[in-house]
Amino acid sequence: MRHRQRLFLSINRIFLLLYAPLSIALAVYYLFTGNLTRSILALYTLFWIFLPYIVHHFTHLRPGHLLLSLYCILILFGYSGRLILSFGKYFFWYDQLIHIYSGFFFCLLAVIVFCIFTKKRTNQMNQKFCYVFSICFSFTAFLILETLQLMIDTGIMKAQFTLSNLIADVISWAIGIAILIACMVVNQQKKIHAYPLYALEDFTCLNVKSTIEILK
Repeated sequence: MRHRQRLFLSINRIFLLLYAPLSIALAVYYLFTGNLTRSILALYTLFWIFLPYIVHHFTHLRPGHLLLSLYCILILFGYSGRLILSFGKYFFWYDQLIHIYSGFFFCLLAVIVFCIFTKKRTNQMNQKFCYVFSICFSFTAFLILETLQLMIDTGIMKAQFTLSNLIADVISWAIGIAILIACMVVNQQKKIHAYPLYALEDFTCLNVKSTIEILK
């Protein structure tokens, strides 16, 4: 775990050193090219970059550097790539991949929230109830984010809303959820550990009391 934490700490530092200045540069570029909306969205990237550290300051939860790396991937490709740079216009599969990854990430986040509320490690909690909670949590996040995305796309970007795109987004998000739950089931029954699940393991080691006491 310590080696993994050091590795992703270095990766996250490099990411922040590159991503923050580039976001500011992108905001300045759009400002001088007359696209005020994209300029504001690019500048708002700084909030998303430092959001985990703000949450840590107020809650004292330690997310672990692998989880932070997964979060950075989400804001890089989901926020900057999707909303600001509009890669979805150039790559027809881009939106679906982003929704698959987002469904996976928010389902993982839901399991972490479940661990916080139950104060139990993943191998101690009620697995079926955890899966139901994670699915509901992830789809709630989908509804909130999809609503915000539609407001930005149709109200600000003047993009056209289609029902087929919404259905594709729901299916892609559900695939992401299914991938994470499948990884957890395989890990629970076959003891085969998918690497992203180490983010969950690291979080419980750093925050769940029962695990901290075992490590001590």
